[in-house]
Amino acid sequence: MGDWDGISYAGTVQKSALVWSLELANRGLEGEISGRLNDLRSMRVLSLSDNSLTGGIPAGLDLPMLATLSLHNNRLTGEIPSRPGGSLNLTTLSLHNNQFTGEIPSKLGDLPYL
Repeated sequence: MGDWDGISYAGTVQKSALVWSLELANRGLEGEISGRLNDLRSMRVLSLSDNSLTGGIPAGLDLPMLATLSLHNNRLTGEIPSRPGGSLNLTTLSLHNNQFTGEIPSKLGDLPYL
């Protein structure tokens, strides 16, 4: 197991590390959340809070191991997906202080650990 600044992973960099934590809160990030995050299938923690991210939560974001999704204090817009991050394993979901529209999806109540 290793750590880069804000990134925790298992394995070695030379032998396809498995990123399990991406904690980049308060890093001055701008732009949209990339759908390329789907390449990080073993991700358990995604924290991009306190940045200047725009756009919505990618509809196709599918991180099946994700337990923590923190996107608060950005400038995100659009509707909140019924399964943000695509995981049934979410235990923590923090989306406050954004500019989302619409209702909070009732299907969030179906997530067993949230």
